[in-house]
Amino acid sequence: MPLLDAQKPKVVVEIGSQNGFNTRLLCHFCAKNNGVLHTIDPEPKFEVSDILKRHNGILYMYKDLSLNVLSFIHNIDVVLIDGDHNWYTMYHELKTLANQANQDGRPLPMVLFHDASWPYARRDLYYNPATIPEEFRHEYAKKGLIPDEKGTSVYGYNDHLYNALFEGGKKNGVLTAVEDFISESNENIHLRVIPAFHGYGILVSESRLALYPELQRAFSKLLFPETLLPIIESLEKDRIKVLFELTQKDAKIAQKETEITLMKRYSKKCYHDELYRVYTSHSWRYTAPARKFGSFVRWILAFLLQLRTHMVIKGAYFMLPAFIRNSRLIENLKKRFRSKGVSC
Repeated sequence: MPLLDAQKPKVVVEIGSQNGFNTRLLCHFCAKNNGVLHTIDPEPKFEVSDILKRHNGILYMYKDLSLNVLSFIHNIDVVLIDGDHNWYTMYHELKTLANQANQDGRPLPMVLFHDASWPYARRDLYYNPATIPEEFRHEYAKKGLIPDEKGTSVYGYNDHLYNALFEGGKKNGVLTAVEDFISESNENIHLRVIPAFHGYGILVSESRLALYPELQRAFSKLLFPETLLPIIESLEKDRIKVLFELTQKDAKIAQKETEITLMKRYSKKCYHDELYRVYTSHSWRYTAPARKFGSFVRWILAFLLQLRTHMVIKGAYFMLPAFIRNSRLIENLKKRFRSKGVSC
């Protein structure tokens, strides 16, 4: 964490913790630097009580929306944002952070945010549309996203989430929110975007860079040569293309599995329906005496076959010499037959 090491922050805020992987790393970092971590996530995907016990006094967990919590946290140095990826949430998170910094008499905290590239740089995602005011919501649906297409598709990337139907336009997407915030700010704010893994953005104010010279040196290293940036962007496009193809294949596999499950259910139903039709038919009732007679005949034949086999074995037994008939092996066999109810 070079950017964090450069300023050794005392107050770190994490918005969006998912499975808690980064939360644990940040807890260890804060413990080494005598800092505290405020993690905000309305629905964390890990056992919160365990990590709170392990990092008591370092971690403070808030199961709420970021906009309901940020105004109560002061003297923030660094913020990591990977929460609700839409213009309204991102823009107002930045505005709240700026207001808090002004109240505390401190520079804007350094902001590290995710989804600065496709798919949510210029398109809103709503985890819970009800939390976004209607005037800031674009038309949305649970539809997938396709690279290089502004619309949506039935199958595609994140087709299980509420995505804005169209990409681009005003007040749409994470990066658009960041740019709008910068354009409205009275302070000189620097933005760096690393176009890899859906895009990582770094937001640092000029006043914070002046306060931490080491941070300024670390931040200046994030300037990519003009020849390298297109290569990174091309690699990211190829990665997204492969990811999309895998998503399409997974969707097709899931569809086939659903079809197979439905076919099995239909076949089972047809089987039971056919059995019911046969058992309730007139022919089944009329042929019942014949079936019973057939079962009786089969039983008689099996009995006669068993009796005949028994007589053959008994005749062979008396043809054996006396010393063999009286041997221990034969006696043991006779005991086994008697135990099964066969007379010897």
